[in-house]
Formats: sequence, structure tokens, C-alpha cells
Amino acid sequence: MNSADIPLAHKHRPTRFDRLSGQDRAVAILAGFVRARAPIHVLLYGAYGAGKSTLAGLYARALHCKRPDVDGSPCNSCSHCSDPRNFLEFDVPKEGDSPGYLLELINLRMQNCTDRPVIFLDEAHALHESDADALLKRFEAVPCSATYILATTAPWEISSALRSRLHRVEVQVLSPWDSVRFLEEVAEAEGLDLDERALRLIAALSKGHPRDLLTNLDTVVDRRSGSHQQITDAQVRARLGLASDDFLLSYFRALVNEGADAATAILHDWPASWSSKSRWVQAFLLLWSKRCATSTHMLIHW
Repeated sequence: MNSADIPLAHKHRPTRFDRLSGQDRAVAILAGFVRARAPIHVLLYGAYGAGKSTLAGLYARALHCKRPDVDGSPCNSCSHCSDPRNFLEFDVPKEGDSPGYLLELINLRMQNCTDRPVIFLDEAHALHESDADALLKRFEAVPCSATYILATTAPWEISSALRSRLHRVEVQVLSPWDSVRFLEEVAEAEGLDLDERALRLIAALSKGHPRDLLTNLDTVVDRRSGSHQQITDAQVRARLGLASDDFLLSYFRALVNEGADAATAILHDWPASWSSKSRWVQAFLLLWSKRCATSTHMLIHW
């Protein structure tokens, strides 16, 4: 397959702990378990697209790896950390729709494992109560036949008893600055030339979700045209189908010159969803953050 045909979100998916941007605390915890050779059950929780599945896969490969690196990362070359049979992934809402079926499916797939498997249950808050109770018994078994990783965007919906048996690890969305740095690294690797305003606009619109950052970048660039493409914020707006920012500018002018009531009236007249308006305001603030010392002066004189 041509490299240009591989989605950036897949091509740049981290294969080492030190390539995960903005997840220092989560990496430190999981890498510590790997170095201690302690296959601990974990609960990864956080916003969608923050990297929970990527972290789960890295943790699983590192646990199976026979010669992990000093930072706990899998070597990505031995047969143990690259054997897909020992990492079992399940989408709970899709595969656990009937009570008991998910556990039967896990038992069936475990028969093909060549080592102690790592079982990844995504969207674990959708577990049926009976399945959660059955998992609780498995966690308490000595020895436990598998290592479990549960991931969720709603940890409070998982029973307190089940949560208490899991080491909870928060997976955070990237900060605006980490988002820009991440995009810069990918752009450099791909030979792309994005100006700073273009980078900041993509970062703001992606809300810190690594997958969305790369998907939006993929939409903006034409990788079949080769490297050294120059991308401006105007091209980002055009290629992502973003509307004119006249309402946005009017909102900030009113906020500075006329007060909150006038700005609120403009927001109500703005023909877009509230989530879209919020994204635009965040994008504007990120784009102009480096000029914060003079931004009020600039807004008044626009």
C-alpha cells in the first residue's frame, strides 16, 4: 500500500510509551507495572479519542514482551509482544448486548491464546450487572487467568465494587500547546509546512483529541502531492468547510466595546450550533494567545 493511502491516525499511532504526547502520568503508572512485571488490572478513563485504546494496546504488548526497553516500552520485534492472539479486544455495547454473552465470547477466544492474555473491554460502562459481577469473581481468582483493561468515558457508571478492583488511570486530552507540538512533529515527519496559525486552528478545532488532530490534518493536506506542501489557516478553513468568521469577530468586538449583553445577542443571532460556536471561540483564543498582551487593543481598533 502506498504510504499516502495510510491514514495519518494509523500511520502515527504510537508504538512506544515515549511517543505518547501529553500522557506522562498515565505512562509512568503503566510503564511501572511493566518494569515490575506486575500485570495489574486497570481502568482507563477519559474523553473519547484521548488515546485509551492506544494505551491499552501498548500496555498489553509491553506485558507480553520478553525484553521490554528500560522505559517499559515493548521492543516491537519479538514474537511475544507482536502476537495478536494474546490481546483480545471487545466492544462492550456491540458484543455484550445480551447478559452472559460477552463472558462466553471471552472464554471462547481465550482458547486460542498462547500466553496469559490481556483482555480489553472498551466502553465498559455498558457492562450488564450480571457480567460485571462475573468479572469481579474473575478478578478475585488466584491466580487470575488474564489481565483485564477496562476503558470508559463514564467511569461513574461502572459499579463501585468493580472499580475498586482496578487501578484507575486517567487519560487526558492534550492541552492546546501539546496539540500544536504533536501536529508539528507529525508535519515534520510528513514533510509538510503548516504555518503557525494553521497549526493552532487545527489544534483548537480538534479539542485535544489525538485521533481528531490527525484526521483533520489528513483532510487539510494532499499527501499524494508529496512533501513540502505549504498550508495556511485560510486553506484549513476552506478544506474543513468552515464558515466565515464575521460573527466571531463581531462577538469579540461587542464583548470588548459594548459588554456581555450585546455579545450574547450576537451569539443568539449566529446561525450555528452552540457546540460549533464554542469551538470557534476556543479556536480564536488559541490563535491569538501569543498576542494576549495586546489583544484588547487590537480588538478595539479592528
